[in-house]
Amino acid sequence: MANKDSEARKEYYKKNRKKILERSRLRYQRPEVKEYHREYQQRPEVKERNREHQKKYQQRPEVQERRREYRQRPEVKAMVKANRQRPEAKAWLKAYNKEYSQRPEAKQRQRERYNQPEIKEQRKEYYKKNRKRISERARLYYQ
Repeated sequence: MANKDSEARKEYYKKNRKKILERSRLRYQRPEVKEYHREYQQRPEVKERNREHQKKYQQRPEVQERRREYRQRPEVKAMVKANRQRPEAKAWLKAYNKEYSQRPEAKQRQRERYNQPEIKEQRKEYYKKNRKRISERARLYYQ
């Protein structure tokens, strides 16, 4: 019996899909429905549920592949590059990096990285080669 009902429902939906979608669209255009929906989306539990869903969705391999393909497009690369050159974007990134580098976990990671023998060696070599240039930059910075 239940199977017959679901089959009938599917058939009805197939035949009347346009009407159903139009009714739904009209319903969501009503001001009271819009207001309720806006208020509903602001609830903390709804926001949390949506956030969790987004996390799961973004982890899917096909979604990651689509995003990777999108980022490889030349027009997208050009747009991103142009946006990064904007002064407000540069200022935001600088502030974010400064704030991030002050976090204890970031400091710990940096300390661990700098204490790796190969990184230590690379830094020593760099400072040997560029001692004069670095001291000049420091002098200009502290003037």
